[in-house]
Amino acid sequence: MRKHDYSCLIEGTPDAEPVEGFSPPRGGIGVIKRANSAFLGTALESRLKDAAVDRLFLCGVFMDGCVGLTAADAAQRGYDVVFVTDAIAIPATPITPPSGAGSLPIMSSASRRPPGSPQPLIRKNHRAR
Repeated sequence: MRKHDYSCLIEGTPDAEPVEGFSPPRGGIGVIKRANSAFLGTALESRLKDAAVDRLFLCGVFMDGCVGLTAADAAQRGYDVVFVTDAIAIPATPITPPSGAGSLPIMSSASRRPPGSPQPLIRKNHRAR
């Protein structure tokens, strides 16, 4: 993957190794990503459907990269998305709109939650089960 003008988090390199002391939850669903969104080119969506998952708790490195793009793809697919903000290494880069452009609805302060908040930041209608 690329972040701005350099490669980062490439499988098999030290920066992509699991964090010491971290282990996924028992029964957790894992995929190997090859693009910024965890949904692109993986079996994540079918595995989530098979497990009847409707809410995702996201953490990671770049909010304005992998984490944010996965969140957008998840919301478009009808999942509730919760950002575990104290488990995101680099938060979103602040966006300042051009003069007269108004405010951008990207991660507005009204939608931010305290670290570890269990409340969804992106809420979609639940699918019928």
